[in-house]
Amino acid sequence: AASSMLAGMGLSDGQIVGASYVRLVREFAARTEARWNDVADRVEQMLRGELDEFDVEVAGVPRERRHWHQVVGRALGGPHAGLVISHRDITDRKYAEAANLRHALLDPLTGLANRVQLISELDAAIRRPDRSDSAAVVLVGLDRFRAVNERIGHHQADRVLIEVGRRLQRAS
Repeated sequence: AASSMLAGMGLSDGQIVGASYVRLVREFAARTEARWNDVADRVEQMLRGELDEFDVEVAGVPRERRHWHQVVGRALGGPHAGLVISHRDITDRKYAEAANLRHALLDPLTGLANRVQLISELDAAIRRPDRSDSAAVVLVGLDRFRAVNERIGHHQADRVLIEVGRRLQRAS
């Protein structure tokens, strides 16, 4: 069980068997993602009896794509009764969440911020206590675009919108 649990951290059986979980996690944090230190800290708190459980989501070893783990710890009783640590691969869920967020905030055709994202960013800029950064809003209207759409067809008109989006992004 130990090897399958920590294999997602890029460790071999020889590195795992007989090793301190906290030491392995701290070494992994030094090589990859510092947030893994939160896992080690919480395990140490559990071993001292200061914490009964924890649930942390952390990035794992980047392979073809970044991997994510949910690490859950549960105390079995008092401070020296033991604890159970489980790792679960939540990579697919994290990528789905990121895709959902992109779909919610970006125009699917141009990739530019949609109205929801624009309002959110403007609100954040207005509420920022230190407004030393300047902000500007540029409204672009494509006059008579419906006629263009009807004349050259939806597919070609979409390509025009995509190019307008690219140019706006380059200009910003």
